[in-house]
Parts: sequence; C-alpha cells; structure tokens
Amino acid sequence: MPVLKRIGVGILLWLAAIAGPAAAATPAESAATNLTVSVTELKAVFLYNFTHFVKWPDKAYASGEAPIIIGVQDPELLRDSLQSLEKKTAQGRPIRIRYCRSPDDVAGCHVLFVNATDARDRKPLLEKAAGLPILTVGDADTFLDEGGMVRFVLQGDRLRIQIRPDRARQAGLDPSARLLQIAEVILDDNR
Repeated sequence: MPVLKRIGVGILLWLAAIAGPAAAATPAESAATNLTVSVTELKAVFLYNFTHFVKWPDKAYASGEAPIIIGVQDPELLRDSLQSLEKKTAQGRPIRIRYCRSPDDVAGCHVLFVNATDARDRKPLLEKAAGLPILTVGDADTFLDEGGMVRFVLQGDRLRIQIRPDRARQAGLDPSARLLQIAEVILDDNR
C-alpha cells in the first residue's frame, strides 16, 4: 500500500482543522513525528472534507435532516477508512456511505468516488451522475477528460487534487474558495 511520508503544510492544516483525529495527528505532532499516512486513508479524509467545502442545493436532500451520502464504486480499498466517516457529521448532517456498484446506486449521493481502474466501469456511473448535484471524484489519469469534477493526483509522496469548478457549478454545486485554494483548478480543457 502506498504511503505518504510528507504532506504539504497547507493540506495538513486543512485536514487537521476538519478531520481532527482522522488526520492521525495535530499539525504540531505531525511536524515532530514526520506523519506517515496511507494514500487510502488520506483519500477517505479528502472525501469527508469535500462534504464541508462544497454546498449542495436544497433539492439534493430528501428532507431537511437527510444525511450527506458519500458513494464509493469500489469500497474494498477504503473500507476501514470509510467506516470511521459514518460517525461524523458535516453541515449539520450525518455522513452515510453507500457502495455504488451499479448506476442505479448513484441517485441520492452527494459525493461519488469513482475509483475503478477501467474506464468502461467508470463510464456508466459518471453518465448517471451527469447533471445531478453530485460531486464526482476519481483518481484515474483520464478522469477529468471523462467528465469528472475532482481528481486525486499522486505526485511522488504527495497527494494533490485537481478540480473542474465549472463542472461542479453546472451540476448546481458551489465549491468553496478554501477548496479552490488547495486544489489545482482546471479551467475548460487547459491542462
């Protein structure tokens, strides 16, 4: 399993501010101990943090008290990390995890992590999410070209994110300025 040995100070502070114990240490402890975090743990923390830094339209919720649902296409790699998220809340709502094995499972999700390695497996879920208020997240090299909104990028021992805010806004989502500050913003087809 890949391990990140160094995390940028900005991302670490962002993670620690929201995730607390889920980030494994406070920023001061991390600097002193050279924090080591697995890539899968960090992806789970990012998925959780996205629920704090994206605003969904009211129509995205079944009711005023409905949970924020994080859908995951292939949960096996993230299972342990995701289980801890179900004890958390965001925007005053409980977090729930849904395993999205087919396009029928996508409706009602707020965040959808499409982590299949084969584009043929990603395509049906992305097509189902298109136009819905669902933040689509993936880690495939071609994920943004396939219509995704947020992409995890592993550069050396650092996990970074790229975001297409125009796509998020087209789906009725409002990514916060804080999220856009830590991401590489991709506009149109400029890369």
